[in-house]
Amino acid sequence: MSAAANLRRESRHPTNRKASARIALGIDLLDLSLNGARARVSIPLPTGTLVKLGLGQGGADRHARVVWTEDGVTGFEFLAPIDAKELPGS
Repeated sequence: MSAAANLRRESRHPTNRKASARIALGIDLLDLSLNGARARVSIPLPTGTLVKLGLGQGGADRHARVVWTEDGVTGFEFLAPIDAKELPGS
């Protein structure tokens, strides 16, 4: 461990816990359906990754799962269908 990593006020305690991290990334929604979305994403997301998508323009945040990624485009499946009123043109 580097000298900088060893500088701390409190003692550290070894653990083997699983944890998660949240990051915000900009995406461009390409299309939207009741059960999912397709979007251009700046970094590849592994299949199975759980995310919270902010649908913008009056759409609520939705929990979704990454179902595929190809050439910078990702397919998401919503964990619960969205309301038809949230679809473009509704």
